[in-house]
Amino acid sequence: MTEEMKDGDLGLHNGKLAPCPKTPNGVSTDHPDPNRRMLPLPYDGISIHTAIGLLTEAIHTITKSEVIETAEDYVHACCLSNTDFWSAA
Repeated sequence: MTEEMKDGDLGLHNGKLAPCPKTPNGVSTDHPDPNRRMLPLPYDGISIHTAIGLLTEAIHTITKSEVIETAEDYVHACCLSNTDFWSAA
């Protein structure tokens, strides 16, 4: 994972999601730009504890992915693509 992903700038801050990094593949459920916003994943019929367990298990199966933090109602994960879309400038 990149230093930006690990240095604490991402994730929850005072109960709100931090802004996405400026990389074009960053998405969030509350991003102000609709092109970078994703809908929350629905988990109808199961508890949030079970849903978080299923989600983190699924993330661990994805190459170049890492669960950074979990809480009772939150998962912070980073998934790297196989292609660099930006340059470190």
